[in-house]
This record gives sequence, structure tokens and C-alpha cells, in this order.
Amino acid sequence: RVALARDDSVATGAAAVLLLVSAGFTGFVAVDVTYLNPQGPENRAVQYAQPAGEMQPTLQDIERIARENDGTDVMFYGGFNDGNDRHYMYSPNESWGRGEEPPGGWFSRLPLPWYLGQYDASVDSTNEAATFEERRPPVVIALDDDGFANNASNLEPYLAEGYQCRQYQGYQYGRPLAFFDRDDVAGDVPPAAQPCDL
Repeated sequence: RVALARDDSVATGAAAVLLLVSAGFTGFVAVDVTYLNPQGPENRAVQYAQPAGEMQPTLQDIERIARENDGTDVMFYGGFNDGNDRHYMYSPNESWGRGEEPPGGWFSRLPLPWYLGQYDASVDSTNEAATFEERRPPVVIALDDDGFANNASNLEPYLAEGYQCRQYQGYQYGRPLAFFDRDDVAGDVPPAAQPCDL
């Protein structure tokens, strides 16, 4: 304003160039982050707690199962208490009300609880593989990572027959999850699905 009031063309020009450079840089960053590399691992704006896109057909199967099934729709398996009350997939209490803090294990399952809640799916969990000698839920979800004590490989003796196992990344990048879908409810295997590494 002062430069315009004084009719100082050099200061006015410098201010205009500075504004153009700032706007151009902002536009470049917006285009790069939004269109050129929207989900790359270097993009700090991406929420990596979202499941990888190829999981959508399996989530749609779970939504269908939740509508049609009586009883437990999804059972999570495994984990441990590492001293910080983190239970990974197992939760000692699956029933908690709105406004209450979710129990251990719930946060480790994110973002799946958001989808399962939207589908009104009945969810349970166990830390004992032998549970599956008697219980045969339509979907079982476990960590597919040898770095955890109770993982999908423990389920092979119980779920090798009668279930299809597919592996997806639980986050956009990393944390492999094994989805065991019972044969009588499993949908078509999505082209992007990887077989479990058991």
C-alpha cells in the first residue's frame, strides 16, 4: 500500500513478484501432493491408517456377511500384552458403549473397526488358536507377521481346510493382515489379493 501511495514502481513490482512466486509455489505443492503423487510413501499428507485399496472387495464381503449372518461375523486373533496394555488384535472386552474409551486391541485394529461398526458387524476376538477347533466364524483376521507371538501361521492347523486366506496391508504401507474367509461365505478373490504367506 505504501509503495502504491508513493507511486514507487520498483517496490510495487517487487511485491507483485513476491506474491506471484508465493502463489506459484503454493499451487505447485498442491498439484504435486494431490495429483502427481497423492499416495506415495513420501507424502506426509496421506493418512496411512487407511487400508490399501485392494481390500475393498473383502470389506464388501464382510458387509454382506454382517447382513445375512447370525452370531459372530468377524473374529480377530492374536497379539499379546507388551506391558503397555496393547493387545494388538485380541481385546479382553469387545462390548463397550459410546463415550467410553475403547478397550485394548481396538486401536491396533484401526481402521477396520470403523468399517465393521458401519456394517453393524458382530465382532469377537481370541488369543487362543484352539478356539477354532469349535468356533468357525465367517471371517477371521490375524496379523500375518512373524514378528508377533500369535500370528496367522498359528491358525493354519485349524483353518487350512474350509477357509480361503488372503493377505492385505492393514495400513496403506505395511502391517500385513491375513483374512481367513470361510468357503461358504467367501466372495470372488480380488485380482490384487495375495495368498497368505503361512
